[in-house]
Amino acid sequence: MKMVKKVLLGLAAGALVLGLAGCKGITVGGDDSVDGEVINGTTAKAYVGDKDGEGYTNETGDYVREMQLFSTKHYGAFAALTLTDENKNSNDGNGQLGYVFNYTENDDETVNFITIGYRWYNKQLQTYVSQYYNVKKSDFKNDNFGAPKKSTIKEKDSTKTTAYEIIVEDFNTLTTSKFGTLSDDGSATIGVEVIAEEDGSYTVNYYGSEKLDNYKLKKDQVADKTVTIGKKVTGYTKKTQTKIGCYVNVYSGKTLNGFWRFSSIKGEDLPVEGFED
Repeated sequence: MKMVKKVLLGLAAGALVLGLAGCKGITVGGDDSVDGEVINGTTAKAYVGDKDGEGYTNETGDYVREMQLFSTKHYGAFAALTLTDENKNSNDGNGQLGYVFNYTENDDETVNFITIGYRWYNKQLQTYVSQYYNVKKSDFKNDNFGAPKKSTIKEKDSTKTTAYEIIVEDFNTLTTSKFGTLSDDGSATIGVEVIAEEDGSYTVNYYGSEKLDNYKLKKDQVADKTVTIGKKVTGYTKKTQTKIGCYVNVYSGKTLNGFWRFSSIKGEDLPVEGFED
């Protein structure tokens, strides 16, 4: 896929933004209340386009897909995902934000990861959860990360050497009564909490924006939606630290603005220098 212009995802410390000159991208650093400054090891921020919400316009003739990871490993984190879709009256939407976790590398340099997708489609907020295995890094920009679509595989298969997907939960609608809809400016925020369980499984909790305060989860909140990713999917027998990060897919000719605001990061401290290519 020929790229005229690309979205970049990078990590930042202080005012440092890592990326190609002239390209807007996704940067990570600091608490939402102090732009670009790392407050502590458990809070981070990322955005598509620029921090003022201008968004990224895909001027290519194809999808633009990018992934970026923290350089240290974690059990999980809470993230407030804010999507702004200026095309809110369209059935197609402008793109997707993704929360990536359980990212690991294989001996042949292929990778495995879980992604939670978040989009505006058919005039509804939607989300999905999928585990991918044996993905080539060069396929990060390709449809379904190079894995066959409509997979019926339900468990990790260590005999496979090519890319495959385990669909934990296909795209489904987030109910308006709990998660709302796009505001007048085309934006909507949801909370996503990833918890690594002691038996090697994951719990993913979703929260409507009313249960957030300054993009962090209020105390003693009950999840509005929960998805369990079983240990037969992960292949783990115990709680495991892996890399986490962000993913974005901007549709051709569309503009997408989005923010990831991570908090309560569990495990190793948040990195404040360098980023994963």
